[in-house]
Amino acid sequence: MFTVIFMCLWLSLGDSMADPIEPLFTHKVVNEGDDVTLSCSYKNSRAVNNLQ
Repeated sequence: MFTVIFMCLWLSLGDSMADPIEPLFTHKVVNEGDDVTLSCSYKNSRAVNNLQ
């Protein structure tokens, strides 16, 4: 039963996990103890934005 539910959920996701999220910078150099802000960009391949 669990397998059937899992497969239904997996198939219902479709390509929702295919949109890339990429870092704006691959490396950050900071001093130990300093605050760090990590930024990324999200490329939505759909017309509807489903981020919540």
